[in-house]
Amino acid sequence: MMQACKLSLILISLVLILTSCDIVQPQTTNKPIIVISFDDEHVSTYTKALPIMQEYATRYNCRLVASNTVYSGGMNKYGHMSWQQLTELTNDYEWEVFAHSLNHNHLEDYTNQEFIRDIETDLANFQEHGLKPSGFSLPNGHATFEQREMLKKYFPIIRTSLDQRMKVPLNQYDLGYFFYSSEYSYRDVIDRITTGINNNEDLIILGFHRVYDDINLGPDVCTINNFREIMDYLCRNDLKIMTIKEAVNYLNQ
Repeated sequence: MMQACKLSLILISLVLILTSCDIVQPQTTNKPIIVISFDDEHVSTYTKALPIMQEYATRYNCRLVASNTVYSGGMNKYGHMSWQQLTELTNDYEWEVFAHSLNHNHLEDYTNQEFIRDIETDLANFQEHGLKPSGFSLPNGHATFEQREMLKKYFPIIRTSLDQRMKVPLNQYDLGYFFYSSEYSYRDVIDRITTGINNNEDLIILGFHRVYDDINLGPDVCTINNFREIMDYLCRNDLKIMTIKEAVNYLNQ
């Protein structure tokens, strides 16, 4: 009887000791999937960004793919990619294509008939060159509710221009992205990814336009040095890089 009482007292003491201590639990870090996206088929995507991505992919043995958001009416024009270059990126480098309307106009200004004609003409242009868009990026980031509903009949994924916090389950018809401005540096991208990690976000789409050294070309230029730093950070930190379609399929499976 005395032994049983002693044992009970020992157990009670252990419980009191354990409950009076702060037990530190290891924090699990959720690294979001990163998508590198290039909007508006600027030729610098092919001539500047691609070689840098290939360089860092080789250096770190990491996979660097991207999503090309393309309005087909801009193809082959000065400062824009050719169909051959776009096809090469898709077929040889595993990049994807997102449609972006025919001429990047404000969709809200269209009648339903004009809207459908625009989308179907745009799709026909891609099909003519053997390309099938994985989804649709809203030009200027806007469309009416009715237009967005119609887009679902043509595309399995819709991307907006809002920097939304994306977590599983993803709403694949309302994806956001982080727009890279000429005012930014690579540190802003690192800060955005760090915020995503701290918030347990599952997906971050990094939105680039032009990659040049001259930031005076417009409000959407990422300098070559900043782009290099971003690629270096992504590879060194072993972040998963996917296309939008791959990321949606992976996260929503």
